[in-house]
Amino acid sequence: SGYDRKISIDLDLVANEAKRRRDEQLSELFENKKSLQNEKTTLEEQHKSFVQESRAANQGKITKEIEKEFKSYAAAMSKLEEKLAIIDEQISAVSSPEHLIEIEKEVTSEEEYRLKQERKMNAQQRKENKSDKEEK
Repeated sequence: SGYDRKISIDLDLVANEAKRRRDEQLSELFENKKSLQNEKTTLEEQHKSFVQESRAANQGKITKEIEKEFKSYAAAMSKLEEKLAIIDEQISAVSSPEHLIEIEKEVTSEEEYRLKQERKMNAQQRKENKSDKEEK
């Protein structure tokens, strides 16, 4: 019958697999974010102790070295802020329903391909079984 030819895809399987992949992507992004936030905290602490030591050593005067350190600290902080902003955008994009639909489409076409291959294999096996029986 014509129904045999039709590929029926398990929609729950597709939805669950898509969610699993999305969650994997999200958890990776959250790990990256956490690591950047830790980097930022470390940088802030190092900077704070540098400032305290420099003030004590230079009786509160601002030296070239201190100025240079401030500039490099500001640059490093702004680079980290930029990276954090990008990750937040990515988290937002990956969390969107549109992204989940894209992943579902991917999973659906992978599943269709897998089922077609499976059907080909089964048809091939049936042919081989048939010719085995005919030879006997």
